[in-house]
Amino acid sequence: YLERDNIAVNVSSELSKRLIIKANAKYINEKNHDRAILSDSPGNADYTLYTMPTSLSVATMKLNQINAQGYEIPFSGNVYVTNPYWATQKFKEDDAKTRIITSFEPKFNITNWLYVKGLFGFDHYNFNVTNILPTGTAFQTGGGYSRNLVDYTQINNGLFIGVDKKFGEKFALNAFVGGNKLSISTISDLTNDGTNPYNIPFFYNVSNITPANLSVSHNDVEQRTNSLFASVDLSYKNYLFLNLTGRNDWFSSLTPPPGTTGKIDNHIFYPSVGLRWVISVAVRLPAFINYAKARVSWAEVGGDLAPYQLSLNYGLTGAFGSAPLAQINGSQIPNSHLQPYASLSDEAGIETRMLNNRLGIDLTYYNHNISKDIISATVAPVSGYQSAVFNIGKATNKGIEALISYRVIDQKQFTWEPAFNFSYNKSDITQLYGNLTQITLDNPRSQTVNVVDQIGKPAAELQSIAYQRNTAGQVEYNSQGLPMIAVNAGGATQYKDQGTGISPTVMGLTNSFRYKRLTLDILVDAKFGGVIYSGTNALAYRYGLSKGTLPGRVGGVVGAGVGPDGKTPNAVNVNATTYYQYLYGFGEPFIYSSDFIKLRSATLDYSIPVSGWGPKNPFKSLTVSLVGRNLWTIVKHTPNIDPESTYNNGNAQGLEFTGFPITRTFGLNLNAKF
Repeated sequence: YLERDNIAVNVSSELSKRLIIKANAKYINEKNHDRAILSDSPGNADYTLYTMPTSLSVATMKLNQINAQGYEIPFSGNVYVTNPYWATQKFKEDDAKTRIITSFEPKFNITNWLYVKGLFGFDHYNFNVTNILPTGTAFQTGGGYSRNLVDYTQINNGLFIGVDKKFGEKFALNAFVGGNKLSISTISDLTNDGTNPYNIPFFYNVSNITPANLSVSHNDVEQRTNSLFASVDLSYKNYLFLNLTGRNDWFSSLTPPPGTTGKIDNHIFYPSVGLRWVISVAVRLPAFINYAKARVSWAEVGGDLAPYQLSLNYGLTGAFGSAPLAQINGSQIPNSHLQPYASLSDEAGIETRMLNNRLGIDLTYYNHNISKDIISATVAPVSGYQSAVFNIGKATNKGIEALISYRVIDQKQFTWEPAFNFSYNKSDITQLYGNLTQITLDNPRSQTVNVVDQIGKPAAELQSIAYQRNTAGQVEYNSQGLPMIAVNAGGATQYKDQGTGISPTVMGLTNSFRYKRLTLDILVDAKFGGVIYSGTNALAYRYGLSKGTLPGRVGGVVGAGVGPDGKTPNAVNVNATTYYQYLYGFGEPFIYSSDFIKLRSATLDYSIPVSGWGPKNPFKSLTVSLVGRNLWTIVKHTPNIDPESTYNNGNAQGLEFTGFPITRTFGLNLNAKF
């Protein structure tokens, strides 16, 4: 379960004609108890439920989870597949976070058009994570213990000098110059023993662990970004607006270690320019056009990465006799020549309201070019590392966005306004690091699919182990009647491009109904054009738990296709168990379209009348809301899983493996304004 308490305060005050202050503070207290373990099988209740034999009921597992010693009773020969009741009731995955966010912005008006402004921001949280592997767990009977304490502080200080002045009746200027210093400090202490920690079984406390068995690590991470920037907004007759900005950032995380040869490139300058023209103010338009605005912009932004990735870091790992032992910390190959990434974009759009403001249209075209993007990619394990970090080169994103709304019914007591939004993004990897043509971002447990960035393909392209096919596209089977794996001319496994794991087309339809004090908002959204690899369905075939494995249980399976010569129809009969287990070694059969249409949410609001509550009434407004989310998957093409399932929140999208089922939620909210 999750418990979260939020308290927020916002204050704005004019202390004098010249001094104005704004301040806000937010306190957040959050506790999570028994978070679910996902992805791989140990401790993952979902994995067990997805793969358990149909001859074994869940009730049997509940009644037979603990033996006389208090240990887990394995239900199969694979001790790494945990009893789901043991996983959910005995494993402890708890965390707690206390966070304070504050900001203070004093503004002093030197004159009626010249001002100086300060910004002081503070963000601090403590994060405590405790993971307990209970005594008696089948794959590690001694249990395990891990506790991580994180202390995070972010301080953001800035100073601005600005101008806000009109020049006659035609021109107005709003401009400022300033500087900013961002400081981030993260201190973490990790205590763990993953072998046999507890002196007294079933007593899960750090005091119950022999100190010599504890592994303790301390990390103190600091990061700084210094910035100088300027902005100019110039308007003409309140219908033509020109915006110019420039910013230079210096990143401590990209400052190479001493002794590094070559160019030091730890900073980036990025400008922008934008032009807006309110056509309806500048030009007399037909009466049915109430408002029209055109806009164009060009901008560059840049950024860095987490610190300490430019050099090797070492740490002590115990001792041999009286001599301390050390090792290289981390599993990523550093790169001392990393540079800031840059994103260059140009955009054009038009916005209009027509028919007495009942019809609204907002259209945008954009073109984003990313250069020197910082990516962590997998490398061969024989290198002693798991990944390497580098600037990958260039990628482009081109697309359109549209928002159309129309108030179908516009009466005093009742209104109905639907709004449709649409976006399409075409991504393309145009250049990688050095002479590489592709890099691997991730792969699932089955090792049958890779998520790659490949030149000439969209980002997060899925490549899979595929069927060998003849020129007519028919699957080829070997002499044992099993499908053959596609290979290249050298005989190595050839992975087949299957599509991108990031859906390029996103749509949403909102319907808003208002009747007197009642408001109903309904959102239907959709995504199209992506693919997903389902490890859940691959496992279902492996263990004979999918409906797709029913054919051939009586009489065997004869795969549809041709024999080893690529011409003669396959006629070899294969035992169903052998055949469907063999398919687990392919990625192609378990890649599906991730397109979907969902009834995402519905909200019913009622505005409680407070005007007649008397002069001492503290409320400005009071609204009660009934909220529902993830109410109905209207269309999908992924059997047994949700098309949005994933276990990776980074660039490698399109992988699913025994994911947690989607949750339909309902809530009751009360919103009060004082």
